[in-house]
Amino acid sequence: DLKSPLLSLNKLVEFLAEDHLEQLDSSGKELVYNIQEKSSEIINTIDRLLEFSKMCEMQVNFEMLNLNDIFIEVFNELKNLEPERDIRINIQPLPQVYGDRLLLRLLISNILSNAIKYTRNKQTAIIDVQSSEVSNEYVFSIKDNGAGFEMKYSSRLFGVFQRLHTKDEFEGSGVGLAICQRILKRHKGRAWMTGEIDKGATFYFTLPKT
Repeated sequence: DLKSPLLSLNKLVEFLAEDHLEQLDSSGKELVYNIQEKSSEIINTIDRLLEFSKMCEMQVNFEMLNLNDIFIEVFNELKNLEPERDIRINIQPLPQVYGDRLLLRLLISNILSNAIKYTRNKQTAIIDVQSSEVSNEYVFSIKDNGAGFEMKYSSRLFGVFQRLHTKDEFEGSGVGLAICQRILKRHKGRAWMTGEIDKGATFYFTLPKT
């Protein structure tokens, strides 16, 4: 219901730009570009909300998974999107876990996408992936050397549309971490983050031992 009129609006502005852009002055052209940008932004936000809502409904298919392979596969895909950047990852041998491949792949994609995004201003981006065992669960950590954040705002991180950086600094919808939390709840796991301004952030998550 929300996407249909927005997609129509986006298409109408596209037709306007194709047929009449040259008749507009610089201010008019800027308005057209702004309308296109904002409508696309809202459509993307709706897509992310739909993705978030599906976390409650998706059927899960649990199997034994090699997280090392998933981390490497996802990292290589994301790194190929920004070939000009120097992005390095160090992955400690990780335990096999019991989980849904699709959901855990989405979890890892969200985590690594954030790490790559928030290290954009570093000459060399470094991501360290480690794990440890605590009681009856595994604890995984993904640390980056990026922009970081103030810990006093950490309680806001996993809320829908909660952002600690402006869109001028870093793009995003503010839904990714909420999706991560939802995925982990379906795996009887949990997540939290630590960070420091200009000294990077660490994303922690747990998964139960089999």
